[in-house]
Amino acid sequence: AAPCRGVHAESAADARAALRRCAAKLEHVTIPAAVRKLDGSLNRFLHTTCGADAELPSVRFALETAVVGLVTRSPSALYASSLNRGARGSVEVAALVDGEDDAPAFLPNRVVKLKAGVLEPERDAARVRDAVRKHYKVRVDANRRWSREQYEAFLAHLNGAPLDFVEEPPFLTSNIPAALDETLTETDWSPAFDEAEVLVAKPALVGLERTLALARRHGRVVASSCFEAGAGLAHVAALGAALADDAQGL
Repeated sequence: AAPCRGVHAESAADARAALRRCAAKLEHVTIPAAVRKLDGSLNRFLHTTCGADAELPSVRFALETAVVGLVTRSPSALYASSLNRGARGSVEVAALVDGEDDAPAFLPNRVVKLKAGVLEPERDAARVRDAVRKHYKVRVDANRRWSREQYEAFLAHLNGAPLDFVEEPPFLTSNIPAALDETLTETDWSPAFDEAEVLVAKPALVGLERTLALARRHGRVVASSCFEAGAGLAHVAALGAALADDAQGL
């Protein structure tokens, strides 16, 4: 388990203690075959066996990926089969650009995600225009920092620069695709999910199995990492290979 400060509520110490308790309870338990369906069966098994400890997001993700690793030699194929798809052999990655930087011209990535909301909205719009001139498809994430007025100023200074999507905008517009990220942690499902063009799901936060459930209900789900270590990131990539052909946030 690798809780990320500022994202997960639990501390690393909380996660370690919970995992130790879960490990003791799981030691002599047989994993039911039904968990391979990834239709909620896996989390029901974990909750029944481990109780509330399995509800801590980083612990849940660690347990989910551990069980998947035990029941299959190909997590990407299992994730894809749960969505009635075939897994892709590679995953496109959206490059993450810090909130005060311009997108470098030399990136091999086709898609960039610009963090925003640190600079003035006009400056963020200029960063978008610059990235578009460099032939990137651009996503923007202000982490809910923008007020309505700031977002209006940002839009006014885009000068027609196209956007792939904006995460958690203060309001919806007809020409800018909106994505939900933080909202996914606040409710299981709402009409806002249908209205959004994209759902940005962090499996280490909302759950691996729930990310798949979202993908069954919504046409465009993008997987995003929480700065996991190698083992967790590998599962986020494998999950991304099972989702719709899109640049994933690895």
